[in-house]
Amino acid sequence: VPGDDHGPASDEARTQQRVAELGEEVKAFYQTYRGSAEEAADLTESYKAAKGDLEAILFEHALYENHPGEAQRIHDVLAQLVADGAVPATKKWAASSAPRKVKRYEAELAEERAEAKEELHKLTGGASTKGDGSMQ
Repeated sequence: VPGDDHGPASDEARTQQRVAELGEEVKAFYQTYRGSAEEAADLTESYKAAKGDLEAILFEHALYENHPGEAQRIHDVLAQLVADGAVPATKKWAASSAPRKVKRYEAELAEERAEAKEELHKLTGGASTKGDGSMQ
């Protein structure tokens, strides 16, 4: 029926619009969150909760966008917090923050990005994404 905004096509259009809006909201959030005092405070709490275990911080505690270089960036933020005395150096930190470990975490995150990109491709029926596995 012309002008009918209650059919499956209109539901799909509303869903696509909302997905686009949410993507923009997420993008805006991370633009202000990344590198902020709020992120540093959250990473401090994550560090304490994980007793300095970088792997646990990355995969269980921290909030971040999964982009290339994020494991290294978070490592660097936490290393500065340790150096500044904001959090104590722990055995778990020493064991989990070695360069080879950070490299391994980056590889695991890259695998997650690839899986997310594939799932997004399935969900969108092949609609175009920016190609990085994120919703940006």
